[in-house]
Amino acid sequence: MTTAMYSESSVLFQSGNSTNVRLKKAVLDQAGFSSDSQVVITVERRGRIVIETAARRETLDEMLERFPVELTGVEFAPSDLVGLERI
Repeated sequence: MTTAMYSESSVLFQSGNSTNVRLKKAVLDQAGFSSDSQVVITVERRGRIVIETAARRETLDEMLERFPVELTGVEFAPSDLVGLERI
């Protein structure tokens, strides 16, 4: 069993078609979340729900920064039939 860094009770409440839980700022701060954090919610077993930060997806700009500069402007063709249909 994991030792809790912070523990607090809260009550679920209805809002439209959703059931919500209100988390105090202290809880979010301890967990490293903000009010706009992307999260993954997992039901581990009856009575236990785990909320974790979602893996952040890289932006296209970030992916391109990792792309090897020596390959920019170079075309790659697996065969001479690029653009032609094989019959």
